[in-house]
Amino acid sequence: MVIKKIKEALEKRRQRKAEEIIEQNKLESYRENEQLQKAEQIKKEADRLAHLKQYKTAIDEYNKALEIYPFDEKETMFKKPAEFFFKLYYNIAASYSFLNKFDDSIECFDKALEIENIDDENRVKALMSKGNCYYRAKQLVKGDYEGGAYTIRMESDFDVDDKTMELFRKLDEKEGLFEKLNAQNEELTYQNASIETQKQDLIRARDLIEAQKHELIEKNKELEQHIDEKTRDLIKTNKELIQYNNELRQFSYTISHNLRAPVASLIGLANIIGYDNLNDDDKLIVNHIKKSAENLDIVFKDLNKIIDIRSSLAVVKEKIVLSKEINEIKSSLKNEIKNSNIIFEDNLEIDIVFSIRPFINSILYNLISNAIKFKSRRRSLVIKISSKQEEENVIITVEDNGIGMDLETFKDDIFKMYKRFNQHTQGKGLGLYLVKLQAESLGGEIQVTSVLNKGTRFSLVLKNVTDLQDQTVLENEYARVFYDAFSNAAGIIWKREVSSEEYREMFIKNLEIFRSYKTPFWISDMRNVGPVSAEDQQWLIESIIPEAMEYGLKKIAMVIKPENIDERQKVYMEKLLQIFKANGVESSFFIDMEKGRNWLLN
Repeated sequence: MVIKKIKEALEKRRQRKAEEIIEQNKLESYRENEQLQKAEQIKKEADRLAHLKQYKTAIDEYNKALEIYPFDEKETMFKKPAEFFFKLYYNIAASYSFLNKFDDSIECFDKALEIENIDDENRVKALMSKGNCYYRAKQLVKGDYEGGAYTIRMESDFDVDDKTMELFRKLDEKEGLFEKLNAQNEELTYQNASIETQKQDLIRARDLIEAQKHELIEKNKELEQHIDEKTRDLIKTNKELIQYNNELRQFSYTISHNLRAPVASLIGLANIIGYDNLNDDDKLIVNHIKKSAENLDIVFKDLNKIIDIRSSLAVVKEKIVLSKEINEIKSSLKNEIKNSNIIFEDNLEIDIVFSIRPFINSILYNLISNAIKFKSRRRSLVIKISSKQEEENVIITVEDNGIGMDLETFKDDIFKMYKRFNQHTQGKGLGLYLVKLQAESLGGEIQVTSVLNKGTRFSLVLKNVTDLQDQTVLENEYARVFYDAFSNAAGIIWKREVSSEEYREMFIKNLEIFRSYKTPFWISDMRNVGPVSAEDQQWLIESIIPEAMEYGLKKIAMVIKPENIDERQKVYMEKLLQIFKANGVESSFFIDMEKGRNWLLN
């Protein structure tokens, strides 16, 4: 029985879907009618006039719409056209009703009710409005009960359903109450006549203000509607952009990661082929395959770099010594510098900045290596590297006297991917694209000026960074790992008791900070961590602490609740203190974070 009902429901649903498709196709064909479109525009204007209570003019406009696209019973076989004609007649009838022309109003309600394919809600609405016209025109004759059902006899043939009849009956019952209220209202009106007379002057004085207010309200409504539409469009566009961006990232990740494996396999297979057993043609083919696979692998690596930058916007900022970074870059390029007899002129007014070190290093490396790559053969290469504070910005400049660029010709392509402007040097055209991408990721910009055959100047503009303390590296419901760039300190704050997996996850993240930033200071708020198992204690002692000390850990502050420490934990803490002391690491316990921080920095 249940299966039969399910099948019947599914069949009805299929039929209903098919009917909706047919109705939609009919509607699309119907909408192509230019007369209907014009009639709809006229109807909108008539609706506006009716809203302003200009009923006579509105009726004229509604009739114009009917003249342009007259009522046709064939058209009303479709639901949407039927609703259009119904609204026309209904609105004309309503306008007549407001003008107290009840005969004309009832006639138009009848025309609206003659239209087929109108849903019950609209039909009852029209019946109720028509009945109200009869009621107001005193055409409601009488009502009585017959066979338990209430019926209404009127001067015209007016049949409605029982539910509507019940509503009319209630209106009839309240007629006496309405008449009584009207009498009381007349009494009040008479009593207020003198007051109303005194108010006439004020009313006339306010007429102009009311008219202006009404106009302002209408304009405000139009403006609000326009703003709402624009807001909806912006929200929709933003959601689409977010979706497209996520899809693009996923696609890029798939291309750069999933396709590298088969390319790597292809390169490996090409390397293990026995060349001795191949003829010259086969060797040439294999070399071409290998070279093409290697070029494709380079493209994937480039794409990986871009994805890494795009996904590293939340990387923690640290203290950077520019002179140290520049010296490291010079050291990595020492062969090129030696062979080219390059002269460096460094003028660093600002030597310390707070930013993402790998990005700063990469930007400077690309700019310096580009200056070497595009040197002029007519003169010795001079590279000037400078930094200065300018209002709220730090500006780092790399300037050379190389071959320069024609900015008028290439200004739109300088920072695009795989764009090259000199075919006599090696390169893929990715360096400046990465420079721009990394500069924007840092919240800054890269500026360029260049004169052909004279040289080029790149300026990295970075805003001063202020939010350097307590930079959150990782946070979840049970702990927060942070890094303080000012003091070069890392720390962890436990929020609740944790499992072994959670405990180890957060300490591994702390170890990444030690590895990346070589921080000498560490503070751990252990007040809410709860009991730690012997296995996890041993893991921390054997795996995390020795490696952290290798990266330069010198001082540790531990924040505890003395009342929560049992004998087993005391033994564990004493063991920690012994290990720290044996390795030259200072350590101490505190009851709050502030005291622990102050001790670390003293």
